[in-house]
Amino acid sequence: MNDQIKRGVVYNKVVNGRRFVVTRNGFDVSPEERKFYKNLARDWYCGYMQILPSDKEYALLRDDEDDLNGFYESDHIGDIYGIGGITFMGKFKIWPYEGYYLGFDTAHYFSRDVTEEEVIKATLDMEKGLEK
Repeated sequence: MNDQIKRGVVYNKVVNGRRFVVTRNGFDVSPEERKFYKNLARDWYCGYMQILPSDKEYALLRDDEDDLNGFYESDHIGDIYGIGGITFMGKFKIWPYEGYYLGFDTAHYFSRDVTEEEVIKATLDMEKGLEK
């Protein structure tokens, strides 16, 4: 199996002054490999929500960038949810969008396939969990 990951942005909008990004990802595999690898060869989505300097979570991201343990151990994680849980925090290294982001992915073994629309909705719903 070719281990090259293909990535593409399928949703990129600013809503309520905050950027939301959804990407579709997958391994570059042939149709024969896709049949053989099944779950490992399927495409998956990632959803990201920008954290603004006015958000209480911003200081934690700034201080613990790339260290999800600090975020999980805080009280902030309780209300922010993404499909499969939060699996990303920090700045993008491959996308040209500024700022700090929290994100999730749908690449979970034996999980059901989700639609692009479900991931976009779940990404936008992350905002509801921010501390007020």
